[in-house]
Amino acid sequence: MKNLILYCLFLALFLISCSTSQFGWKSSTESKTDEGTPALIEDFDPLTLDDDDIIITPKDSKPVEKNRSQDRIQGNSETVSTDYSTGEMVQVQGHRVQLLTAKDEQKAWEAKREAILKFAEDVYLIHEASQYKLRVGDCQSYEEAKDLVGKAVQKGYHDAWIVRCKVNVLKSELPGQ
Repeated sequence: MKNLILYCLFLALFLISCSTSQFGWKSSTESKTDEGTPALIEDFDPLTLDDDDIIITPKDSKPVEKNRSQDRIQGNSETVSTDYSTGEMVQVQGHRVQLLTAKDEQKAWEAKREAILKFAEDVYLIHEASQYKLRVGDCQSYEEAKDLVGKAVQKGYHDAWIVRCKVNVLKSELPGQ
């Protein structure tokens, strides 16, 4: 009987100690998790973000002018827009020269800044499958891309190679235009 009372007393103390906040659930007012990372904000609404990356203009209206050299400085990597001084930009199958791949985002952005200073062609930083790919140029033909690889090797990118992908071209530069 004495053992049964001690057992019940021990069980009661154990249950009470587990129910305190030190061992049990954390209160909902705490803003950090156990690892020190911020807790999830469940009332976040992505529609409230002030983000105007996509600009859709009707075909019959005149689009607003955009400075492409400013895109290169600000880091807009994949911009398909209109070159308003000479005509409309379109995407066609072509080639770019890939200078490097990196898993580290900071290293990729630094490499992009260096490439912008070294190349007259547009420089693109593309994020695919947890890798950052630094590419340069909008070559319609394989021969153009080979010439650009030669320039890249001269500028210190010895592992540069040609990648087939969609490229941005002036509509007026397309054959038959």
